[in-house]
Amino acid sequence: MGTLTATQQNKVIKTNYQRLKNKGKPHNVAIIACMRKMPCVVNAMQRHGT
Repeated sequence: MGTLTATQQNKVIKTNYQRLKNKGKPHNVAIIACMRKMPCVVNAMQRHGT
């Protein structure tokens, strides 16, 4: 559920999701890829204090 919100609100996840959809990936594949990317993004945000 957090990934669905992130695809609308977080600019990094949103651009990643849109890039995958533009490549022709199905919705579920794009969502799973974003789910796997989210921990990396969250860790980077915490590291940089944003």
